[in-house]
Amino acid sequence: VANTEIGDIGKSCDIDKRSYVSEFEGVAEALGITFKPYIIDGKNFTKTKVNEAISNMSVGSNDIVFFVYTGHGFRWSDQTDEYPILDMRYNVYQKIADENALSLSDIYSKIKAKGGRLSVVFGDCCNSDVGINQRTSSTFLASRSNPNFKEEKLKKLFIQSTGSVIATAASPGEVSWSNDVNGGFFTSSFLSAFHEEISYLSSDVADWDGLITKTKENAKYKSAPGTCSVCTAQNAVMKVAVTYK
Repeated sequence: VANTEIGDIGKSCDIDKRSYVSEFEGVAEALGITFKPYIIDGKNFTKTKVNEAISNMSVGSNDIVFFVYTGHGFRWSDQTDEYPILDMRYNVYQKIADENALSLSDIYSKIKAKGGRLSVVFGDCCNSDVGINQRTSSTFLASRSNPNFKEEKLKKLFIQSTGSVIATAASPGEVSWSNDVNGGFFTSSFLSAFHEEISYLSSDVADWDGLITKTKENAKYKSAPGTCSVCTAQNAVMKVAVTYK
């Protein structure tokens, strides 16, 4: 679910969308499993379309469901939930109201209820007041190396795992940063951490706890004032409940 139409961060969201689709097409091919993307972007970027996609999705007991949101996020003034509200407006002249606001926690609950073996829900968005712009022109070097994946590690993450993961880019009160070259800092951090987690060169045991923790550390480093002079550090919020066979 990518807010590619919005004026300020649309280019970044499009980068995120293409990065995730390309990555998981490759993962599915490597594992010999089917990849079926549900893409909601452009002027189809609405709360109704997201709810319809989740409702109509046929999920088997051995399936993996990976939900990714990249766009604006915010918190209601009386909100206690630590995960953000997704801003489902593709232009700033649409009114912020319940009809274009989605709770990431609610999406997580709905996707888990579909009954798949592994459910992963990501929100690459702000977790603060409405209207804060998180875009920066600061960029960083991205690795162009081949991940040289180890099939056993890939299988452990996707084939031998059961449970759920929810993670969002920033803690309550924080913004999530992006640029028009690398995309969202959380998304690029996840992809680099993922390549490290499945690499032949890494001696670490592949698991979702380590992967999401590295994602959080990478995104915090990229957004720290010492790395990005105009940024404020973002600290991901995450919950991992996965077992392995």
